Amino acid sequence: MEEHELLSQDKISEMIHPTQEIKTVKSEKKHLMVHDYTFAHMGIMMIIAAFLGFVGENIFRLIVDGQIDNRFMILPFIAPYGLAIFAIYYVLGTPDKLRFFNKEVLRGDTIKDKVLSYLIYGITVMLAVMLGEIAVGSIYEAISGLTIWNYENIPLHITKFTSIPTSLAITVIAIILMRFIFVPCMDFISNKIPYKVAFWITLILGGLIVIDCIYMMIELLVFQDKNYYWVIKFFMKG
Repeated sequence: MEEHELLSQDKISEMIHPTQEIKTVKSEKKHLMVHDYTFAHMGIMMIIAAFLGFVGENIFRLIVDGQIDNRFMILPFIAPYGLAIFAIYYVLGTPDKLRFFNKEVLRGDTIKDKVLSYLIYGITVMLAVMLGEIAVGSIYEAISGLTIWNYENIPLHITKFTSIPTSLAITVIAIILMRFIFVPCMDFISNKIPYKVAFWITLILGGLIVIDCIYMMIELLVFQDKNYYWVIKFFMKG
């Protein structure tokens, strides 16, 4: 009888602890997830990408035109770069862990699977870049009459809104970024930034970036104004 009572107490104890573990798992699942990361932490990465996009465009503009500017924005962030990082990861995952949304594909470790994974990843990203540039450029021009960019002076251009060299360059950069930089950065962000901090940064700063982007689109499409709030000239072109 004593052994039976002891066993009963042990069973009761075992029943209590798993219940607590289940509660912990459930509380973690309340966070909106984007595959392996919370959306709040993913938001931090999107903000970083938006800032790097702003810096990158100005570096290119400095080399080509000898000046930098606000890139039509009030804040030093270009939202589409952040959205692009999110879309690539959500739809395709990373080159070495290829997904189609929530389903992993080509999970083999053979050289054939890895080469095929990178080819599918690269071709999909490149097509998305080209179609996206054509769609956005054409819609802006049709509605506002403004040409935001023109690739007609670049060899192998397809319409004036995209070209094979520029799309290929963006694709290579995307593959390198998603293969070697994205996961270590996301792991660092997830481990070092508490969820609540990431949540509020994403909500407040991310929200301001989205509002800024919407305001820019209204200015371009409705008022046909490119919004150059500031320009710093370093040298004259030519």
